[in-house]
Amino acid sequence: MRLTPDDIRKLITSNQPEDIGLEYKSELPTGKIHKAEFLKDVTAMANADGGRIIYGIDEVASAASALRSVANTPREIDGAIKRLLAWCASEIKPPLKDLAVYSLTVDGENLVVIDVPRGHWRPHHYEFETDRSTSIEWVVPRFLICHMKLSKG
Repeated sequence: MRLTPDDIRKLITSNQPEDIGLEYKSELPTGKIHKAEFLKDVTAMANADGGRIIYGIDEVASAASALRSVANTPREIDGAIKRLLAWCASEIKPPLKDLAVYSLTVDGENLVVIDVPRGHWRPHHYEFETDRSTSIEWVVPRFLICHMKLSKG
């Protein structure tokens, strides 16, 4: 279910802390370093029980504290959404089913929200190309590793 402006306001007024399924970011990812962090966050959530990343929320001590616009125009928002979806589609393996990326305007501030589903074909990983090589990163939550070890007998 998509967030509403009232949902965002409640996160801010209650100083809702981040947790394994909720991440706040004040700025959209750009460049290779931010791309790798973005892919790591999405992959980790998909390998757990899913979650949500909200771009446009400042945090203090990992709690929501204020809104911050991440884009100024509809064109910038649309470009950011397309870029994030393209990164996920091209880098995360196996592909994520039902990933949702959308914009939300709250009190004049433009936010971008990513709803990450629990992965259907876990574990997921991402392939990330640098200027010199390709690396593959597996991001698997500790509890899932323990479960996989126990289920193998």
